[in-house]
Amino acid sequence: MLAVAVSKPYRHLPLPEGVKNYSQFGVDGHLAFYPIDADGQPIVVFNVQMPSVMEQSGLWYSLLEEKIRESVDLLGSCLERVIIAGYLPFEQDSRRFKDFLTGLGLKDTGTGFCQNAERCQTASSQNAIFVATRGNATPAQLDRVMTNKYAYVFSAGASFTRTMETSEYKEAYGLSRVWASQRYGWFTRARLPLCPRR
Repeated sequence: MLAVAVSKPYRHLPLPEGVKNYSQFGVDGHLAFYPIDADGQPIVVFNVQMPSVMEQSGLWYSLLEEKIRESVDLLGSCLERVIIAGYLPFEQDSRRFKDFLTGLGLKDTGTGFCQNAERCQTASSQNAIFVATRGNATPAQLDRVMTNKYAYVFSAGASFTRTMETSEYKEAYGLSRVWASQRYGWFTRARLPLCPRR
């Protein structure tokens, strides 16, 4: 699901009555959103879990774009004040994914911070839980944070990469160290533009 923590001067905004902030995507995908107040203009934070079977990725990205536009309109915000984060895999030359970014005026916050691609892999062969559960899946950056193309990104990179030593899972799973999850997270520090005056 989605958890959002804020500190002053930001604050949580209540959802308007009757607004549903969760949508199912296929069997195991979802989109959840949450509004926060920042600088007197709402920021809408979206958490995305694209379906694990992405045979029709064009359809899913079209549906995702439509849902994001609807949600932003419902909350009286704008596309400049959107943060989209989560499991967003795509083929490098995917036209539909590029159309999705262009249509919403987004950029991947990892751009310019991933000269060493290995440091940006959230699905990493360094993570034994990923290797044990995904077998021979190719390491890649599958988790991302996207913002408006005019946002200023201070920093971005993989997070939750540290391990903890344990003997609890040694016998059953052969793991002497554990990671926070199957894939690393993604961390971004950015400043979003304000909504244009209407």
